[in-house]
Amino acid sequence: MRCAVLGALALLMTMMVGAGTAAAQPVEAVVFELEGAGVDPALLSNLSAVLRNQALQVGAFEVVNATPLQREETAVVLGCEPDARTCLEQMAEFNDARVLISGDVRRRDGGLVVSVAIFDRLRSGVAMEVQRELSGDDPVLAFRREIEGVFGEIAAEMTTHLEVRAPGEGDAIRIDGVIVGHGQVTRQGLPEGRYRVEVERAGARPYVEEVALGVGDPVIIEVSAAPAVAASTEQRAAATSPSVQPQLGGAGPVAEERPERGVAAIAPPIAPRKRSRLGAYSSLGVGVVALGGAGAMVVSMRGIEDDIATENAAGTMTPSRYEELIGRGESYESAQWVLLGVGAGASALGLGWLIVSSARGDDEPALALGVGPASMCVRGRF
Repeated sequence: MRCAVLGALALLMTMMVGAGTAAAQPVEAVVFELEGAGVDPALLSNLSAVLRNQALQVGAFEVVNATPLQREETAVVLGCEPDARTCLEQMAEFNDARVLISGDVRRRDGGLVVSVAIFDRLRSGVAMEVQRELSGDDPVLAFRREIEGVFGEIAAEMTTHLEVRAPGEGDAIRIDGVIVGHGQVTRQGLPEGRYRVEVERAGARPYVEEVALGVGDPVIIEVSAAPAVAASTEQRAAATSPSVQPQLGGAGPVAEERPERGVAAIAPPIAPRKRSRLGAYSSLGVGVVALGGAGAMVVSMRGIEDDIATENAAGTMTPSRYEELIGRGESYESAQWVLLGVGAGASALGLGWLIVSSARGDDEPALALGVGPASMCVRGRF
């Protein structure tokens, strides 16, 4: 029972997604009342109702005015000429609409002629106008028949159109990953933008194409069947064999060339690494700097002692001043011993490094220590 409920919910969600993909995006429109001098007001009202109902039924428009509107009166309110494009744009913006649908009825040769104008403020150019002559005893019925065809053509130009034709009736068609039909699918009113269309073909990889839909620009995709590929066993073996290749000129297969086995390339001898004494010199440099710093600390300590003696002789020494000088002297003394230890250690390390390097017979600058039965000497090479 639980699996059945989950399956039903999944099917319902799939249907809702498919319906949302194919749902039309209507365009906001204002339908004005038909105007006509010398025409019965009741007839004008009936014809206007037919125009309004047809605009609602076609699905391409969303009528935004809930009450009848007169185009001439709206132009008077806005203070513009009703036939000027700027005035039409103002009327559309005033009603939060994109399209204006208006018209007029005139008598000619004992009959009625109805003109319907459709203005789209997002398109350049003048409004599209359609004129129909009503014949017969019932002008309302005749107008309904004529306006149905007119709005059918208008809807095709005001909405997007996508048609996909698969090679087989059972081939599934997907739009953005959602199955929308099999064999042949037509969708009108999809939002403008890019879509991914997939067609599953029997015995072949799916056909995939990305299309850009735009208003008034129909897209038709005709998918052909996958070509049949017939290959003999020998041809497939020859195509998949890595050791045989066809020879130009039809002389037959040529064996793949392989390198000789058991032959090893002899690498050139590696040059002996030349040892650097940069570390030894760096250690000696650190030792010299540290010893120099220790000497500077000794000089600073002597200066502290001289300051204490001078201020005591002058009688200006205070307890706080004495503690300050003693503290500075102790700091200098601590730094002196630290620097002295670092300098002695670094110097000894550098000298030892140079002595060991010179014992290896290197030609770089070095120091050498010689010890004899009754003498000792130090030799330097720079």
